Amino acid sequence: MGRNKIVIKKIEDGVSRQQFYSKCKDSIVKKSNELGFLCDTNIALLMVSPYGEVTSYSGGESSLKNNIASNFQFSNNLHHLISWATIRL
Repeated sequence: MGRNKIVIKKIEDGVSRQQFYSKCKDSIVKKSNELGFLCDTNIALLMVSPYGEVTSYSGGESSLKNNIASNFQFSNNLHHLISWATIRL
């Protein structure tokens, strides 16, 4: 008696998509916080909503920028990502 597979498909209606995103966003941040606490890890989370709203979370002692930079120091794309996120945050 296994579970049935859930078909995942894009939500076409923009209002419904934004409402679903808003509901799930808080859960994702909460789960990230729990994962960081339980496993003693640094968490860096950056989400962009369908309408361009930026949500960031950084678990632990460091900021989001420092958390990402410490793990991907040599990535050229990271520089652009951090610059973009800094402007938006």
